[in-house]
Amino acid sequence: KPQPCCRILSWLGQYEQAVDLALSIKDFELAKLIAEEAQGSDELRHRLWLSIARYVIEEEKDVKKAIAFIGETDILKVEDILPFFPDFALIDDFKEAICSSLEDYHRHIEDLKRGMEEATRSAELIRKDMNELRGRFGIVRSQHECEWCRTPVLSAGLYLFPCGHAFHIDCQERHMMREHLSDAERRRVRQLKASLASGGDAAANRGGAKR
Repeated sequence: KPQPCCRILSWLGQYEQAVDLALSIKDFELAKLIAEEAQGSDELRHRLWLSIARYVIEEEKDVKKAIAFIGETDILKVEDILPFFPDFALIDDFKEAICSSLEDYHRHIEDLKRGMEEATRSAELIRKDMNELRGRFGIVRSQHECEWCRTPVLSAGLYLFPCGHAFHIDCQERHMMREHLSDAERRRVRQLKASLASGGDAAANRGGAKR
């Protein structure tokens, strides 16, 4: 029977085949259920819902039903299914969906504007802090030790804090990575460091080539 086959395909991770089979027997509720349960990326869920909406519009000629899908999932927008509409369609069928989509865009733009304003304020504060620190200096004596490894801090690159504490760059980095970052954050830091290192090497190579 088709319905059990759909469930088996879904359990096996063959979501697209399961949705296609459900559509072939016009079981739209099952197709939607499979699309919503799909494990993986949002791109997969989006593709499944889009195939359902396209089938309903092109095969069933039911624009209203396709529009109703937008309210059943957060993955589908009205602009996603507009290309599947017939050349002549009543605006009343999707007027509310278009208005809702425009309102969402407006809210998103407002959020972006607030984010930009906050970023601008942060940049101004950082610029102010940098100007205030430009004239400050600290003295590191030969007997000054790294607060972590207790070896002479001048033996390697260092951080000197306004309180007078000094740390080797490597020691401070290891401490921060170990005590304050998750495994995922540590991997991300290593990736960024590798990317910066490769960028610096590339720049050095270009400079050497010019000489």
